[in-house]
Amino acid sequence: DTLAMILLQSPGQEERAVALLRRATEAAPGRTDFQYHLAVALAQAGQNRQAARVLSSLLNASPEFSDREAAQALLAQLAE
Repeated sequence: DTLAMILLQSPGQEERAVALLRRATEAAPGRTDFQYHLAVALAQAGQNRQAARVLSSLLNASPEFSDREAAQALLAQLAE
């Protein structure tokens, strides 16, 4: 997760970050922060539909988590 978030700061590394975050969410499906970070990476990689699906699922399944407001804001932005 940490490496993926660092990679997102480097142009052209979005797909690598997505791959790492997919593995992280598969290994730890209960980690809402990993799921949120996957959605961020997908959005940065231009995969807006997939990002929106991840966010919708996360928001519906986890009523309270630390990045909830940011997840809601990203979902709203993706809907524009």
